[in-house]
Amino acid sequence: MEPIYPAVAAAQAEGTVSNRHAHVIVNAIEKLPDAIRAEMDRTVEGILLDVARHYDPRFLQSHADELRNCLDPDGLLRDHEHRNKHRDLQLARRPDGTAHLSGDLTAECAEHLHTQLDALTRPKPTTSTDSTDGSTAEDGSSTPIGGAGGPDPRTPGQPPP
Repeated sequence: MEPIYPAVAAAQAEGTVSNRHAHVIVNAIEKLPDAIRAEMDRTVEGILLDVARHYDPRFLQSHADELRNCLDPDGLLRDHEHRNKHRDLQLARRPDGTAHLSGDLTAECAEHLHTQLDALTRPKPTTSTDSTDGSTAEDGSSTPIGGAGGPDPRTPGQPPP
């Protein structure tokens, strides 16, 4: 079976580009609008391979993004169907438990994600009527002594100001 992008496959086999370079090039071509990809895929492949042979994958990615913007500057060729076809979301977990999130979403998916993240990251209201150190205002209200009018920002065991 022949590779879809023969020049990229050959450069990988020669060792002149890394797997990461190849991934950036293939993704860049695949994300082009169908009309442009059908006409320019081999040209774009050649241009990006030339860049990949001299620069790191990060620079190659920025060059690929710039090239895509030059080929479709106003985004008119990326219609709703194209965006739906090429939506993508990647969550890369790190050993320390943190993660890196990246992707391309449709407008509807982006709105759903924004709504969920907004709800999950919103500050939680306090339910306790006492301040952090267990004291209350002289009138018995939940306003901490000192009149800050909110939860006591001090950590437990921290002396009062």
